[in-house]
Amino acid sequence: MVLSNERELELKAELLRRRNEERLWFYKPHIKQLAWHAAPQPFRIMATGNQFGKTYSSVIDDIWTATKIHPYRRNRVGEVYGRVCGPKFSTMHDVMIPYFKTMIPRYAGNVNGKPYAGLWKEDWDKAFTWNQEEKYIHFGDGSFIEFKSYDQDLDAFSGSQRHFIHFDEAPKHEDLWGENLARQTTTGNDIRVTLTPLDYSQWLYDTLYLGAQSHPDQFFMVTASSNENPYADQAALQATYDFVSDENVRAARLHGDWVVSEGRVWKEYGDHNLCNTPDIDDSWHKVMVLDPHDSKPSYGAWFVHNPYTDKHILYREAQMRGTFEEITNQIKA
Repeated sequence: MVLSNERELELKAELLRRRNEERLWFYKPHIKQLAWHAAPQPFRIMATGNQFGKTYSSVIDDIWTATKIHPYRRNRVGEVYGRVCGPKFSTMHDVMIPYFKTMIPRYAGNVNGKPYAGLWKEDWDKAFTWNQEEKYIHFGDGSFIEFKSYDQDLDAFSGSQRHFIHFDEAPKHEDLWGENLARQTTTGNDIRVTLTPLDYSQWLYDTLYLGAQSHPDQFFMVTASSNENPYADQAALQATYDFVSDENVRAARLHGDWVVSEGRVWKEYGDHNLCNTPDIDDSWHKVMVLDPHDSKPSYGAWFVHNPYTDKHILYREAQMRGTFEEITNQIKA
């Protein structure tokens, strides 16, 4: 069949429109994104380096779930109420919302034989609400995605049940995680977490990282380096390698490694870490660190912070043996 020039131009214009307004249909996940999309577990974690594409692919997963056209997981029947949580509203608005806006198809139709409702009134400006009281995307069948910030009070995360919850970056504290999980007591868990594990916390490590190790039937975790994204600019990534000097930060930002924050660690021990007690100003902030042990000597170390040089100084230390009471008396002395 030979098309007229006019018809060919019409088809090209339609293809361009769809690429601009319905980019979801042109999404091609790379291998690790695909594994994360297709995992059947109720808790899915994507812990990767920066620029891996975790936020981009997770937004698409949210859209698939909310509109009931997920190609790899079971789709719900009826309205779907979703929640996306992030560190700050300003960051979500500037980073995530543009992805939602360009990826959600506006118009109702059919996808692989399944009805697709499209946006409410098939219009982004009518479907999207972002004001002081409410932040939502509404769909034509009554489904919605709401947005919450970790800066909000804990009671902002209470309320009715949510069919899926997406944490973009790690929740700030365990109570926030628990409050959100309480929103799925009747719907069943569908939790997705996308993060660069830079800000270590013990509960997060125990819940997500160890959870993925010990409960593979419940947790699925993808870990990946930034350069595993075939669409990433490898030269820019290398520049990032060169720029980041801290080994732990580099491991998290570029490889998605779970790193433990150890505070200030002295690589060398010597006279430059010590001072005589009379050199200390009594107004400076002092800290005592105790390392107790049942069968070995217990150690105590006394530090002071010099506010003028921003240095921590070790000015006294002690090796102590004995009962709890005896060691306590030695510390007091």
